[in-house]
Amino acid sequence: MQEDFAVVCISGGDQADELTTHMLVQLMEQASHQTLHLPASVSDEILDSLANEPNTVIFISALPPFAFSQARTLCQRVRSHLPQNRVVIGLWNPTEDPDRTQDLAVERFGNGRPTAVVNTLAQAVRQVTQWHQEAASHPSSARRDAIARP
Repeated sequence: MQEDFAVVCISGGDQADELTTHMLVQLMEQASHQTLHLPASVSDEILDSLANEPNTVIFISALPPFAFSQARTLCQRVRSHLPQNRVVIGLWNPTEDPDRTQDLAVERFGNGRPTAVVNTLAQAVRQVTQWHQEAASHPSSARRDAIARP
């Protein structure tokens, strides 16, 4: 397991987001990913310190009905501090067609574009596991890929 590969899960804001984030953290840990849970009010200082770890995946968890606006605001804030990290948005139980949510959401995020948008906890674990395996099998190229991401 690669030491500098971790998942930081941030709740979108309300109690429902907190609960969903707790479930996400537990599933990530069961999948053997080093995981940290942070509140939506995470300080700029903490975000700045995460910038030194470009392989760390930042996961923003948001549950409707206010999911998109909260996730977008938080994603823009995270992206401004962590331009090189992968940022994933978990828009759980989307009201739109799940097959189109990824494309629509990424387009609507503007400058704070996430690397990926997922709709289920299973998709979240699969995506992070895939990136973790890529980082473990090709450490230098995975790091280069993460750094090259806008």
